[in-house]
Amino acid sequence: MPDEAVRNWQKTYRATGRGGLLAMGGGQARYDYETKVAAASAVVDGGMAKPEAMERFGIASATPLKQWCRLYREGGAEALRPRPKGRPRGSGAKGAPKTREQELEERVRRPEAQVAYLKNR
Repeated sequence: MPDEAVRNWQKTYRATGRGGLLAMGGGQARYDYETKVAAASAVVDGGMAKPEAMERFGIASATPLKQWCRLYREGGAEALRPRPKGRPRGSGAKGAPKTREQELEERVRRPEAQVAYLKNR
C-alpha cells in the first residue's frame, strides 16, 4: 500500500473522524461559502497550516482547500462565491415571435442556401 494513501487517510480521519473516513468515495462533499472563506482566510491570511485548517473546518481533502486558497489569493472572498450552473437565462435562440412573412422568407432562404452549398462542393 502506498505511503501517500495512508497519509491521506490519516488527514481525512483527523479532519472528519471515523464517519468521514468511511464515507470516502461516496461523492464529493459540499461546503458552504462561509466555510470556504474561513478556511482559505485562515491559511492565506492567518498562516495556519493546511492540515490544521482541514481538521478545524472539517474538510475531508486537501485538494479543495488548495483551490480555495488559490482563488482567495487571486480574487479575495468574492472569488469563492458560488456561481450559477448552466447556460444563463435568456441566452437561447428564442426571440420575438416571427411574423408570417418572416417565416416564409426563412422557408425560401433555406433551399437557396442548400443549393448554393451543393454548387460549391
